Amino acid sequence: MANSKGNEPLTPKQEEEVEKLRGKLESGKITDLQKMELARLLQKEEDSKQFVISDTAASYLLEAYAWEVHQKFNVTKELDIEYMQKGLEVEDESIELLSFVRDRPYKKNQDRIENDFLSGLPDVFSGEQLKGASYITDMKNCWSLPGFLYKIHKGIDDGYPQQVAGYGLICECDNLSITYALVDTPESIRNNYKFRLSSKLNVIDVDHRKEWQQMEASMMFQDIPCHQRIHEIPLEPFTTNEISALYERVKHCREWLFNFHQQYLKLNQ
Repeated sequence: MANSKGNEPLTPKQEEEVEKLRGKLESGKITDLQKMELARLLQKEEDSKQFVISDTAASYLLEAYAWEVHQKFNVTKELDIEYMQKGLEVEDESIELLSFVRDRPYKKNQDRIENDFLSGLPDVFSGEQLKGASYITDMKNCWSLPGFLYKIHKGIDDGYPQQVAGYGLICECDNLSITYALVDTPESIRNNYKFRLSSKLNVIDVDHRKEWQQMEASMMFQDIPCHQRIHEIPLEPFTTNEISALYERVKHCREWLFNFHQQYLKLNQ
């Protein structure tokens, strides 16, 4: 949704400045320099309405294009395999933890849902079915205790609120959240770390070494109370204006991707 660099919309502070200068213009108490500044800001506002795709948006669209056309993905993005592996392996455990802490049942979703503009795969919901769910949350399984604590301090990563709001829009659900969970690292991943430590120390058995005991303890979290291992952040659904802007941006992106496709087909012809 972000505009390209140099094509950004007015900031809230700049919008306030526009209203202030407009008031001065109407009252006739505006200087020539202020007139020039008002004209500059109004031109910036007008320019930002023109669709110029950002580099980030282009990269995402081309990743989707590469997969849809040739079933190829960006391998370099999959290199943090252990982080991904833990997220996949502990998904059920994290949902059980959330259900226990909130004292209500939650369901794991495995179905992709879409409308004419959006497509998504929500993680967890409550209700009879995903469409019209009473609650949707996106589960994020933290790798370590320091990482989990930092999420409490920092808050939600950029892009996640829009992602979950998109889920809510498709599923017709307004009760949304992001949930950070802290559950034990699977044994298979712990064994990988044990092997690495054994190689580093040049010993066969590290089970009784202090280094391994500290490392394994830092990947196990059952000794921490359950309610201190779930951090849920409520999210707002899209407003009517945001939905309109989102759908309009999707149309622009489709047009951009179509034009790219035509260019790609003509490559070296």
